[in-house]
Amino acid sequence: ADGKPAGAFHVHDNGGRPFKVEVQWPGPTAEVQVFKSLQYDGDVLPSYEDRACVSFSAERVLVGRCPKHGAIFDGNSVLLHVGGLKYVFIGVVVFAFTAKSRITAYVSRVGNNDVPYPWAIDEQGWRYLMIESVVLSSKLFESDADPYDLYYDRGLITAQTHTVPPQEPKMQFQGIVEFWIGENQRGLRYQTRPEVDFECRAGQGEFFVVKGDPAAKIKLSKDDYVKLMHDFADEMGFEPLSVETLLERHI
Repeated sequence: ADGKPAGAFHVHDNGGRPFKVEVQWPGPTAEVQVFKSLQYDGDVLPSYEDRACVSFSAERVLVGRCPKHGAIFDGNSVLLHVGGLKYVFIGVVVFAFTAKSRITAYVSRVGNNDVPYPWAIDEQGWRYLMIESVVLSSKLFESDADPYDLYYDRGLITAQTHTVPPQEPKMQFQGIVEFWIGENQRGLRYQTRPEVDFECRAGQGEFFVVKGDPAAKIKLSKDDYVKLMHDFADEMGFEPLSVETLLERHI
């Protein structure tokens, strides 16, 4: 356990450091202030605004640590336990969410291009994937598999044809073998917000799936698409993470 981590932490975002998080413990709870970066001119750290853009009182502060890179990457993201089952994530965005049970551990692996992949686990074994806003059931984990790797692997509904070789789904869902938008075949993967995804892409053409017979395209309405995603989530042990965005991404 971290105990009561204090000091300044700098959130990572694709080489940038968009937020500085200052943590102090004047008493039993932490005072946490978040500062936005100013113009980044290539120095090791940017300068930050003088006044915090948002602040929190927290019972626990979970500092995101990257096992591979060590202490220099500590605080690449931060998770606050603000009380009860309410938590605040501070990363490329800042959002609040309610956990299913008490969160017991938090990891913030940093991948290629200095992009953090933060996740938490609660007492019931649910994994919370912060940058994907999804929760994964404990039933998916027979080992210490990285939850992001597992999610990206199992989130496929049809083959990703643009990869070499094509990435195949782990299982065939409802017999679906192809997904089309208008005249273009696309890869289909799970979406946590299917209503928004449908609206964003509806201008590209109508949605279709193919089940076996390539000549028989089945048109999907918005309701069909949303239900498909919900059914897939139920089958796979995924749940969307409902979040309240407090600060948008800041470059």
